[in-house]
Amino acid sequence: MAMTMMNGNATTDGRSGYTVQYNHLNLPRHIPNINLTYTYDASGRKLRKNANGSVRNYIDGIEYKPDGTIDFIHTEEGIALNNGSGGYSYQYNLSDHLGNVRYSFDIYNGAVRRLQQDDYYPFGLRKSISPVATTNKYLYNGKEVQDELGGQYDYGARFYDPVIGRFNVIDRFAEKYYHLSSYSYAANNPINLIDINGDSLWVSYAGNKILYNNGGFYNKDGSAYTGKGVKTDKNGNVTGYKGFLGKAHTALGAIGGTQEGGSLLNELQSSTNSFTIQNSSTNEFVVDPSQRVAGYANQLQTDPQYAGQLANTTASAMLGGAGGTINWNPSGANVWVLGGGQNNNAASNLGHELFHGRDSNRGLLDSRLNQDLKYDEWQATFKENQLRSQMGLPLREFYKSQSNNGVLSPLAPRMLNGSNQPVRPTWVPGNW
Repeated sequence: MAMTMMNGNATTDGRSGYTVQYNHLNLPRHIPNINLTYTYDASGRKLRKNANGSVRNYIDGIEYKPDGTIDFIHTEEGIALNNGSGGYSYQYNLSDHLGNVRYSFDIYNGAVRRLQQDDYYPFGLRKSISPVATTNKYLYNGKEVQDELGGQYDYGARFYDPVIGRFNVIDRFAEKYYHLSSYSYAANNPINLIDINGDSLWVSYAGNKILYNNGGFYNKDGSAYTGKGVKTDKNGNVTGYKGFLGKAHTALGAIGGTQEGGSLLNELQSSTNSFTIQNSSTNEFVVDPSQRVAGYANQLQTDPQYAGQLANTTASAMLGGAGGTINWNPSGANVWVLGGGQNNNAASNLGHELFHGRDSNRGLLDSRLNQDLKYDEWQATFKENQLRSQMGLPLREFYKSQSNNGVLSPLAPRMLNGSNQPVRPTWVPGNW
């Protein structure tokens, strides 16, 4: 029998006998019975697991041993394993249509060598384990199994128990799916559907709104998107994407491959607000008009100009931030970069507008001016430059430009300091 907190978090497990303590994000923090502790960053990404003194560190797809050396690096095909000789050995995974890893192998003496084979019951409980040389922990839906917790899986936003086919905390999108249990997995249809972390980052294409989550496209019900813009092989397996959908997939992949961009996408994907990327000839974030007050909540509360409006605004109207639309030109737009000249990178352009979306999600949109440039443009450009640095692109030196007799030149203010480092806005919160 499981016991729950007032907010619905399961605190005890009758099967395993342990108790669970949660952090403010409703993520497992400490299981005292087995001395298991998890550490996360502010957005909920797991940074460390300490299982009774056995420590593992997680940073952007790289897992580290307790002494700080890399254990392995996640790749699209599997992992690159530190071989202890200054190099890496590659291991490959074969997965089914739901992303369940079924077969792991490497190349040994010029031939394929089986490392592990796994089968699953419909809701994810492992049916058989056939290890040879290693034990892959990323299994059902490609999620990391927590052996210390009786085989539960870490889905990022929640932990999942395949024995009972239920999550341990309430779905934060429960109000959108009132006909389902708040703890259910994949709408109780695990053969055809998967349960994803969020339903808040969408791409508009060919009249469809397609959900983007951790590198994949899905329908609203969690099933894989196979409609317009999808390239498949003769067996119907997705091999890539085309058109605007393909360009969005490539750009989001480039953004998500960085530390700053990965955190950005993780927050937007898991938000209770919705964000839609659509094809446009311009690059612009447009806040949802029905949520505008919440998107500008910080300015409303700190800008004397809006004191009168603040007095007539309820506190609840300023909570939760706002979603919106990201207009994106996949052909890119030139920006003025350090060293003179312009640089065109569509992924960086998209990142800039997504950072506006994150500020909107946090209620930090701000139309006040600093050197004739809006606060929130300073904010998005600072974050864009952090992203550009991690993408190996030149930093954006100026936000604006002007035309003199047909010759385009940059226009102040400069977005970098005397040491050519991005100027961090002084008005944002310390944990921004």
